Amino acid sequence: MDLLPIRIEQEEELIEFYQYSADMGDVSAQTAVGELLKWGIYGMQKDHTRALHYFTRAAEQGDMNAATQLGHMHANGLVLARIFHLSIHCCRLLALTH
Repeated sequence: MDLLPIRIEQEEELIEFYQYSADMGDVSAQTAVGELLKWGIYGMQKDHTRALHYFTRAAEQGDMNAATQLGHMHANGLVLARIFHLSIHCCRLLALTH
């Protein structure tokens, strides 16, 4: 019995659930999908633009992990300079709340 196809199918369903939840506004799911897109793991293609979108949405709702990820993306040159102000804003929020 080959369990690999079942595992992959379950993984795909889980990713679809996270994607749906993120698109519906779930902050934790937004951060999780951002991570998947940032690293290009679990069947998701690496897409920094989309990762930035999800991290930004989550950070705007107060998710400090997403704010940290935005700062990391900026510090490592993974985002465009025009959103520098947003990365700085998120890092300041993180500093003020911790």
